[in-house]
Amino acid sequence: HDFHTRIVAALRDGDAVAAQKIMGDHIEASRQEALNHFDRLQTEPLATDTPLILPEDILADLKRLEQNP
Repeated sequence: HDFHTRIVAALRDGDAVAAQKIMGDHIEASRQEALNHFDRLQTEPLATDTPLILPEDILADLKRLEQNP
């Protein structure tokens, strides 16, 4: 959000060079954030990897439902 505000302010001031630099910084920050998120997905266990602690009959029903939606 801060990047957008700064880009608009630079454009409003007629400073295309600053707007272009801020846009580049925004793209780089977003790219890095996406890469960090991807890295976390690769290293952190998913919630679905955590076994459910439920009675056996419930687990059997869930398994049956997963196989025959």
